[in-house]
Amino acid sequence: MMRPPAVPLLCLALLVATGCAPLEGRGIDLRPRSSIDTLVEEIRTLPGITAVAEADPGSVEAEIDGTTGVRDLTATAEALFALVNDYRYPHGTPEVEVSSGRFTADVPASPPGSAQPASSAAPALGALPFLHSLPEVAAGRLPGGTRVEIELEADTDIGAWTEAAAARTRPLELAVHRPRTAAEPADPTPEQLPREPDLPNAVEYLVDLDDPASRAALEDIHAALDQTPYLLTRAEVGPSSGTTDLTVQVPGWEDILPAYDHLGSALGAGGLPDRGSAEVVAAVVTDSGLEVKSPDDGLTELLAVADPIAEHGGTMTSANARQGSIGIRVGDVDALTAVVDYASSDAWPLSSATRLQIGSAPQSDSSHLTVAEWPAELPLLVSLWDAGWDTSTVGRHTTEDGTASVLDIGVSALDRQAPPTAPEQTEIVRLLRAHDWHGDGAITIRAAGQTMHFASTADGRASSASLGPDGRRPTGWTADLIDAWNATAG
Repeated sequence: MMRPPAVPLLCLALLVATGCAPLEGRGIDLRPRSSIDTLVEEIRTLPGITAVAEADPGSVEAEIDGTTGVRDLTATAEALFALVNDYRYPHGTPEVEVSSGRFTADVPASPPGSAQPASSAAPALGALPFLHSLPEVAAGRLPGGTRVEIELEADTDIGAWTEAAAARTRPLELAVHRPRTAAEPADPTPEQLPREPDLPNAVEYLVDLDDPASRAALEDIHAALDQTPYLLTRAEVGPSSGTTDLTVQVPGWEDILPAYDHLGSALGAGGLPDRGSAEVVAAVVTDSGLEVKSPDDGLTELLAVADPIAEHGGTMTSANARQGSIGIRVGDVDALTAVVDYASSDAWPLSSATRLQIGSAPQSDSSHLTVAEWPAELPLLVSLWDAGWDTSTVGRHTTEDGTASVLDIGVSALDRQAPPTAPEQTEIVRLLRAHDWHGDGAITIRAAGQTMHFASTADGRASSASLGPDGRRPTGWTADLIDAWNATAG
């Protein structure tokens, strides 16, 4: 193994006197130097390694024999983590990937001075003999720690597969998925959404194999859904942790409440039958993308407007009876206007306090306003969308002291890469100035990968202008836009 270079006595005395943490805190890396060539040679000596080479500059690929003993594989994983993280390299921490048949392991990078032990952060190479024994595996990845990610071959019975994998406890968190089959309904939200946990176009499970109750929980879940028209699309199973999360897909909104009734009867309201204190939490989503996360009182009334919203060009995406809110996606200004007009008409059966969260794309933010608030703010949103800022939003929030309602305005466009030109900045200012509001409004402009915030009255100057999450002073086009805003102040 590599040895750190000898430290002169004076330097050693200084380190003892000052301590390492202050030096590292000042950006001084105290780890001994190494090189990619040395790293490759050190990896070559580790148990189970059959081949190793530098692939690209700063990147090393190795192969390991998955039939090596578990202890040796575990020791190799910890040694790899130490080799990558306990030394400093000329061009930064190297990327090390280890492959064994269909499985690939990544050696995670750990910041200098981190107290993260190799035993908890290194990839679970010791699990390779077990993983190679699993059938119908298309590919697998070990990203570090106890997590193992597996993609199954198409058409695999993932329910029976997970039950068999959980037959005995192992210190692993198994994330397994397979593509949806032709006989299964399509994914209603096939995009990879930033706030959506599930993989697109897949059925997936996250199973705690270290939990002795996991297999029984899986059996109960599968028995409950067998012979039903409901598709289990996602399951997080670790009963001893307190919660089992399920996502079930049903054909239409009329099936949501019957699905909840069935799950409550089959799995129990307080937990899995005779399986301890685990609570089953289920989200139900329809083929059209309407998702409900809890069957609270009043849900029936909210669901009743799904068809009228569709008739006016919108798609209901969520219903939350506890909060009195409905999520709606619309494709254009005409549908936006038609949905708001419907909600403001005598035909609307719900309260004017119902919150409508309306967005133009699944991956974009939504506008949040009550039915009563929407007519006043709709013209601003329409003007922004018509001008090409098609993911812009409006909303309101209450000040911390609860004394005032603040208008929130977000200006953005889907896939907008270039900063707004000077004429576009002028147009943004003109559109916002044409709208009236009371007190300070909270304005956010997003473009070219940058986000700027500022506050202003409808005819006032900008205040509290900041750029990015660290609150930097606006520069470049963001500063130009603030200047244009201030130049039009009354």
